Amino acid sequence: MTLIKLTISIWQIDINQSISLYMEKFKVFSSDRFVCDIHNSPLFTFNEAKQNNMVGWVRNTSKGTVEGTVQGKADGINQMVHFLSKVGSPLSTITNAEFKNKRELVSLEYKNFQVKNTDW
Repeated sequence: MTLIKLTISIWQIDINQSISLYMEKFKVFSSDRFVCDIHNSPLFTFNEAKQNNMVGWVRNTSKGTVEGTVQGKADGINQMVHFLSKVGSPLSTITNAEFKNKRELVSLEYKNFQVKNTDW
């Protein structure tokens, strides 16, 4: 009896082409009393995050800011930083945007992007 050894490769990972993932926390400030159009700003952020294949979250705060976390590829993070600091909701007047804790990730910590309830 002859034994035949058969190996099937389903996929192959090229370590040189691995994708780097990043995380960045943000807080957006506005001169408006209701920052960045309080009801719509998280929805605009949500839509922008989806277009850039980001995961994480966004919410309004009781201090009149919008805060959250984005995770994904570097180019998507850069697009979100631009959007959050320069564009925002059409009804917003962004005065400042803070970004902190940027770091590389081994894997994404969120499965999707969501609008969280306010902290108030």
